[in-house]
Amino acid sequence: MQLLPQNLNASQLSLCFATQRYQEQIQADGQAAVDVGIRGTPGFLLGFLQADGQVKGIVIQGALPFATFRSYITGFLEAAH
Repeated sequence: MQLLPQNLNASQLSLCFATQRYQEQIQADGQAAVDVGIRGTPGFLLGFLQADGQVKGIVIQGALPFATFRSYITGFLEAAH
C-alpha cells in the first residue's frame, strides 16, 4: 500500500523531520491559532483584517456544513457594504 503521494520525495521529507527545519515556524503558527481561540482541527478564523494586523471576526470550530460557512461569509460581506 502506498501511503505517500507519488511525487513526494520521501528522503527530503525525512531530512526535514530529522533537522526540524520548520519546527520554529510550526510552533509559532500553532501558538497564533491558540491565541485567537482555535483549539483543534479543523478550526477557522473568519472575518476582516484590520489595519493593525488583527482579525475582527469569529472562530469556527469543527467540520461544519458548507451552508454554515456560506451564511457566515454572506453576513460578513453584507456588513462590509
